[in-house]
Amino acid sequence: MTAMTAARLGETSIAIDALMMNTEKNRYLTNGHNWQRPNLPCYLPGNGGLLYAIVTGEWRLKQMYEWFYFPIAGTFWALGALGLLPRVKASTKGEGHERRYFYGSVWAVTIAQPVLWFLWKALPRSTTYDILKLVIFVGILAFVGNLARLGLLPRTRPIVPGELAVSD
Repeated sequence: MTAMTAARLGETSIAIDALMMNTEKNRYLTNGHNWQRPNLPCYLPGNGGLLYAIVTGEWRLKQMYEWFYFPIAGTFWALGALGLLPRVKASTKGEGHERRYFYGSVWAVTIAQPVLWFLWKALPRSTTYDILKLVIFVGILAFVGNLARLGLLPRTRPIVPGELAVSD
């Protein structure tokens, strides 16, 4: 976040310094991957953005997202529509409590992202309104996450051995 903010303000050297700070999320493995956490060992946008910034001295992550987001996302949407990705099959057989987290995340983002988009279009750009947008966005994520935690959203009730999940 620091690097993206600095880059957006035209402070390229601060952006690169932030990316090179000795912190857990700035760990680069010997193969060049930007490690994030055990279940996300490779964060490619960070890798690509940093590589481009080092080579050119310019921060272009926004443009990279603009150019590559829809081709990559479209590929995953198509694979999902074809049922070739995990979690998009008609059956939930064999799923346990982890499905609550997955579908809870899907519900939270599905609701919060359009609201944030509307707020971004409707409200002027200022620090106050940006904080308001962030608070609303995080509030929606927390509210929907709690509904998922309670199993009140579709497909967020855990399937445990011996139970039928007909209503899901």
